[in-house]
Amino acid sequence: MRERFGWEDTAISKQYVEVINGDIETENYYCKHFYHDPFLFSLLPALDGKNVIELGAGNLYLAKKIKEQNPSLGQYFATDLANMLVFANTTEAGVTPVAARAEELPAADKKFDVVIASLLLQWIADKKAVFSESYRVLAQDGVLVLSVVHPDIYRSGNYVERDEQVFFEQTADTSVERVFDVMLSDVIGPVTYFGTPVDSYVRLLSEVGFKEVELFAPTVSNPEIAKLHLGLRKHVHRPLFLFITAKK
Repeated sequence: MRERFGWEDTAISKQYVEVINGDIETENYYCKHFYHDPFLFSLLPALDGKNVIELGAGNLYLAKKIKEQNPSLGQYFATDLANMLVFANTTEAGVTPVAARAEELPAADKKFDVVIASLLLQWIADKKAVFSESYRVLAQDGVLVLSVVHPDIYRSGNYVERDEQVFFEQTADTSVERVFDVMLSDVIGPVTYFGTPVDSYVRLLSEVGFKEVELFAPTVSNPEIAKLHLGLRKHVHRPLFLFITAKK
């Protein structure tokens, strides 16, 4: 049996950062840069003078983009496991890398105005602990903005191309909690995915105190964007990402 590695393995962590955030023309690259990131940015509140903490910041890819677009924001703390942050450029102006688990943040109560968790929570078993910590470190009326791989994306089935459009056929139940291995890339191999139904995200957020929870499941609606890559055309009808905002 092939040996499996987790996120604590430094080599695997480095490859993950390179695959997901590298400037390479893969399906991941197109879906992240032309689909995921624009929508995530549209959900962020005005950040002038605001203090931000990002969970699962990796190589600070998102932190750098946010700083570039919001030069007047306040403090920006970028957290991740130590073996992920080892590959970050720690000299980024205005960004403070902090080695920490999202379930146990080394930050004072009510310190931040915005918590960002981009494509992180599908790899974490105890999501309620992450939401509880996010709630604790947020100031009153602070906002949590998160994205995950849509729970329905790992249904059993196949993509079928018809009339130059790509459709997904055959489905399995995704209304229950599931834990299984997924192949993140040929390089990294299988990693553990903690499948959480959409309704459970809403319930867990509400249980720790969040209000005004909103869900978004956008598809690639712009035909010019869809033309750029087959990976984008897969999601003209079927969302790849689930975005959630919640307010303290």
